[in-house]
Amino acid sequence: MSRASSLCLPALITLAATTVAACGTATAPGLETPTVAASGTTSASSAPSDSSSTSGDSASPSTSSSAPQSSAGAVCKTDSTIGPTYSATMATKPFGTMVQVTDELQRTLQVSPAKPRQITAADPSLLDPGMQYVAVDVRTHLVSGYSLYMSYIDFNLFDAAHRTCYRTSSPSALPEAQQLSGTTLNSTTKDANGAVVFEVPVGTDLSTMTLAFAGGLNDTPQAQWKG
Repeated sequence: MSRASSLCLPALITLAATTVAACGTATAPGLETPTVAASGTTSASSAPSDSSSTSGDSASPSTSSSAPQSSAGAVCKTDSTIGPTYSATMATKPFGTMVQVTDELQRTLQVSPAKPRQITAADPSLLDPGMQYVAVDVRTHLVSGYSLYMSYIDFNLFDAAHRTCYRTSSPSALPEAQQLSGTTLNSTTKDANGAVVFEVPVGTDLSTMTLAFAGGLNDTPQAQWKG
């Protein structure tokens, strides 16, 4: 090898190395080196669901309530002819007042009725339309006399127009144990207490009603109460 050739060889080696290095790092025209994101995983966010939406064909359960029966046209009435009639001339006492009466057989009795009160029927299906049950709690005491039969038929209730209200002892209105049952008052049994039940129109002002008493199946009242 000549001296000139030996001098050029290192230069050629250096040039070749530079060319190879340049080719290894060059980027081809028109291509881009892909960039790796800092986070290796990307989670897709889903749209929030509307939990308040309801199905269009679902119906909410309906509730029903029983409306009270209308009392239009309802009045006190009865087919019974037993018991006291109304007296326009007899003075009336306030409910709760004890009245002492003596009959033609000299039997003296004390009678004390409370104010009429509305009651819930044991079986309301038996009530006439527009009517309700009203009870009058009664206390009786035999003061003197040998014997006197007391019963719910000794009382009648009248409305403001003095019509007689239907009287009942049916357990469908009130349990029998709470009613004024037939009792013979005498020297050993002096008292008879209990409720007398009547059928009156719904919405009636009970303070306008009059209660009459007549013992011994008489129809002439011995006492009357109102208010």
